[in-house]
Amino acid sequence: MKNWLMAVAAFAAAIGVASPVFGADVKISAMPAASTLGGTEKLPAVQSGANVAVTPDQIVTRARTVFAATPLAVAGGGTGSATASAARTALGLAIGTDVQAYNAKLAALAGLTGAANKLPYFTGASTMAVTDLSAFGRTLIDDADAAAARTTLGLVIGTDVQAQVASSTWTPALTFGGAATGMTGTFSGRKVQIGPIVYFSARIVLTAKGSGTGAAAISLPDTPVNDGGGHGAVTIAVTNMTGLSARPIGVIAAGSASLTLEDFVSSAPAGLTDANFSDTTTLSLSGFFFKS
Repeated sequence: MKNWLMAVAAFAAAIGVASPVFGADVKISAMPAASTLGGTEKLPAVQSGANVAVTPDQIVTRARTVFAATPLAVAGGGTGSATASAARTALGLAIGTDVQAYNAKLAALAGLTGAANKLPYFTGASTMAVTDLSAFGRTLIDDADAAAARTTLGLVIGTDVQAQVASSTWTPALTFGGAATGMTGTFSGRKVQIGPIVYFSARIVLTAKGSGTGAAAISLPDTPVNDGGGHGAVTIAVTNMTGLSARPIGVIAAGSASLTLEDFVSSAPAGLTDANFSDTTTLSLSGFFFKS
């Protein structure tokens, strides 16, 4: 009982109320038990030398007034502050400085279940999910540029795969004995080089074969290699030619920038001349050769 009286006296002094004066000790067991507290119970106190009765509500009101005027310091269990913002700062909990403000995106991230080889991603403005991200996938996405990515994938251009080569146009020339005097028509062709091989196609549609005479030859888009070996192949389709015993063939000579035309006879191929052509001859050819 004495300890309780001492506590009451200390609290009363803290809030500016004189401690009560009691006579002989009173046993707690002799006091009737309070079933509830309503705030209107009476407690003995001394105010300005007079005995008075105070209620718990009055004590709480007085305590609030005292602590509002002089907030309890952090060292004493308070915040030393009069506002919530100042209290957070005093406690080292300033939002945006000491702690992160609430963010729906961060909350969505925190709600994910992490696992090995998983990558979080947004499914909405403030919703997230995880997807697979393999160890190999990480070696690809950490590449700084496309060239590095191709190396990771084993697709280095010129080493692992062939570079894309665009085709271009060229103009084939038909000559008889090296001349094309008076010859008219349309002459068109396309070519593309992949590595050392040149692929080509051409179409010649004559409207007049001209006055040139001699062996027939068609220019190539480039010069074949001159190494004494095979140099390429050509297929030819023709219309409105005369004196042929078989389908004509093209022969690519080593180091020559033109091919000659021959009547394919197994016993003795014969070279074609202006005599085999007419003013309406059409030639379509395609082939390839190794470039020098």
